[in-house]
Amino acid sequence: QGFVGSSPELRMLPVPVSTWAVPWSPAPAAASSSLLAGQREGHGRARGLAVVAGIWAGGALAVRGAARAPRRLRPARRWTSRLRRHGLLDGLFAAPAEQPPDNARPPPSWEEIKTALREPSEAAAEFEAEAASRAGAGRLRVGLSEVRLFEGSEDEVRIEFYRDSAAWCPYCEKVQLALEEKKVPYRISLVNMNCYGDKALDFLAKNPMGLLPVAEVDGQLVTESNLILDIVEAKYTDHPLIPAGREDEVQQLLRLERQLFSGWFTWLRSPSNDAENQEVFERYLAMVEAVLEANGGPYFLGKDFSLVECHFAPFLERMSASLAYFKGWQMRQNPKYPCVEAWFVAMEGRDSYSALASDFYTHANDLPPQVGGCAENGKNKEAKKFISGGSWQLPLPVGSPSPWEPLLGANTEADAEAARREATRRLCDNGPKVLKFCLRAKGMPGFPPVMAGLADPRATPSDDAELTAAVDEALRSIASHLIAGGGAPLPAEAVGPAAWARRADLSACRTSVDACQQGAMASCCPPGSWPALQPPEGYKPLGTEEMLDDLPIYYVGTPGPKAVIVLPEIFGWGGRLKGICDSFAQEGFFVVMPDCHRKDTAEGKENMVEWIASFPYDKVIGPDFARLFKFLEGKGASSVGAIGFCWGVWALCKASSMGVPLKCGVGPHPSTKLEGLMGGDELAMMQAVKMPVLLMPAGNDPDTLKSGGDVAKAIAASGGNSIDFPDMAHGWASRGDLSDAKVKRDVEEVMKQAVAFFKGQL
Repeated sequence: QGFVGSSPELRMLPVPVSTWAVPWSPAPAAASSSLLAGQREGHGRARGLAVVAGIWAGGALAVRGAARAPRRLRPARRWTSRLRRHGLLDGLFAAPAEQPPDNARPPPSWEEIKTALREPSEAAAEFEAEAASRAGAGRLRVGLSEVRLFEGSEDEVRIEFYRDSAAWCPYCEKVQLALEEKKVPYRISLVNMNCYGDKALDFLAKNPMGLLPVAEVDGQLVTESNLILDIVEAKYTDHPLIPAGREDEVQQLLRLERQLFSGWFTWLRSPSNDAENQEVFERYLAMVEAVLEANGGPYFLGKDFSLVECHFAPFLERMSASLAYFKGWQMRQNPKYPCVEAWFVAMEGRDSYSALASDFYTHANDLPPQVGGCAENGKNKEAKKFISGGSWQLPLPVGSPSPWEPLLGANTEADAEAARREATRRLCDNGPKVLKFCLRAKGMPGFPPVMAGLADPRATPSDDAELTAAVDEALRSIASHLIAGGGAPLPAEAVGPAAWARRADLSACRTSVDACQQGAMASCCPPGSWPALQPPEGYKPLGTEEMLDDLPIYYVGTPGPKAVIVLPEIFGWGGRLKGICDSFAQEGFFVVMPDCHRKDTAEGKENMVEWIASFPYDKVIGPDFARLFKFLEGKGASSVGAIGFCWGVWALCKASSMGVPLKCGVGPHPSTKLEGLMGGDELAMMQAVKMPVLLMPAGNDPDTLKSGGDVAKAIAASGGNSIDFPDMAHGWASRGDLSDAKVKRDVEEVMKQAVAFFKGQL
């Protein structure tokens, strides 16, 4: 389904690769369906059968079919087609021997694998069906179909439909669902979303705002999804989606859809008031249930599909996935909502919806970069583990393993076999592009970075010839294993000598990808963080604002030998930061807080990561520290510590690693992972820090920062420590809601620990 980047498991992400000279585009962490499906130059999809993760890891990625098989095969794309990430090549990484076994043999060539693929009669039929889909006939296959003719001819195509290349966009989905149901001939053009790459100049020339979806209908450019639907409904009357006489009812239901959306979106993103937000969401869902029941179902207007389905489908699909993953709440097969379940079953029986619908894992990982983060509530551990791969293992299971993501059929051995063949075909068709993509893990990251995990169209693959041969061999091992039936992990002798020779680098690729998936290249704050906070009403800061050249500063306290630099986060001086400065001043420190972002903030930035990267250490942060130390020396300070929040923790650790004479540092909810965004190595930076550092990570901060993690071990070597705050969400110390008793408790604990640390070190 594409490859996504927030999970430590490598699977699906979007990868716009329009800058590569290859005929495909977006999908990241491993291989996208765009790469697997083979697209036109500059186009692609992060949807399809993902088989490549095995590359990195030894894991098997696995195969989820985006180029959807006929209904009898569809269950395979859901479960039988998933393989456990640490499955296929475990023999390679786990074997203690430095040399390959004497009987190690290279896997078959790509040509030999392709020949084996065509042998069963079922396989030949699958090839023919895919060829027809490419030509616009038969069933829609996302990632393969470039035109849809519905038994018509090219001359009848009057609509050019521009949708996102990774098939993440719900607004694109609702338009395409309507086009499919109305059987309107149309051509498909794929365009990157902002969170994973740049848009083509010819598209921006037509649509300067760059928003999606877009449709050209009889030469008229339409840039809003609802308006596209209205125009298509009016112009193409053969298959109407609004029954005569029910127009007002349709409009009422579309308003209900927006209410349900609002309830979901608030609950999904909020790290607090979980029970209240759930109650609001379920109130609206109960209204949906009541409408479906009153009209007799299975659809909103009764027995027939309508425009209402086009509006509800993309969001109900995402709600069921995201609320399971982030909240541990089950929509599918929930006994409170039998009519909603009947609606899903009916929709999944339609070729149009089943071709466009994605899976829970993809939605759980593609939503955060689109919406700015999703908040976990602690009740989601079982569902998250299951959806993230807890049940993906070899041999492929049969039957339905869990209600978290229901299956669409019997899920038989035949389904599993078809899914393995489809995955292998994708890999064979696009092997050279997948190979090049995988080599990015040992290449150079692009700049500026993008928000969607490993979706980096500017990355440069490694040109190491031996590593290229090793990765290619690992890919062929996976492909041949899949087509042979895929059972237990590959034995060590089946991997081949080239992969053995470079197994350390292959393992390093896995580590690199894992770190990136955890967010090292994705953004500053992890999903579920507290948003920006307005300054408290009525509070009057005790200090003074001034300019040091072009650097705004706030300072407070009595000048003296002990000083503290407060480094804010990416939201500027908002929230209670000035109050925090004032509190340190009352403890006897002279305090100065710079605004290294010059009164600009990340709030509202479409590409937050690109904005962060525009303030590099060598050109901005380093010179600012020089100004601050000169200012503090003039105030009599001889012993200087620093406290940072989020971005500010990276800034103070980077400064110490570069030789700035700080005596100590404190870091609530740190984002030291930003060193990776800036082109460096987070762990290497932390090992170079020359002062004791007290880190205080939140529950949703990366494990490497917490007690026992690699970063925590690195700071311990220089006298530092890490204190975990498992009940908190990233951002709580400076942005959390103090009306929440737990937040208030832990904010006070942060201040207590910080003051004691500064008094002990300064």
